[in-house]
Amino acid sequence: DALSLPAGKFVRQFVDHIVEADAFRSASADLMASNAQLYLQHLTSDEIAELNNFYSTATGKKMLNVIPMLMQQSLYLGQE
Repeated sequence: DALSLPAGKFVRQFVDHIVEADAFRSASADLMASNAQLYLQHLTSDEIAELNNFYSTATGKKMLNVIPMLMQQSLYLGQE
């Protein structure tokens, strides 16, 4: 499982930041583990650690809550 790999500590922190965001509270544990695997495929441990630092800030926490809205609105704009 992705969270038991060497980078798992950083991914676990990252996943915890995401789960703390109101917009992601309903995500299942399986979905979060699958997403963690995706992040490990595309980001290094150092990059994930930097994201953790960012998501610990007020701006990072706000970003986690507005990302779903931004994605939804972006998809809508793409359909116009």
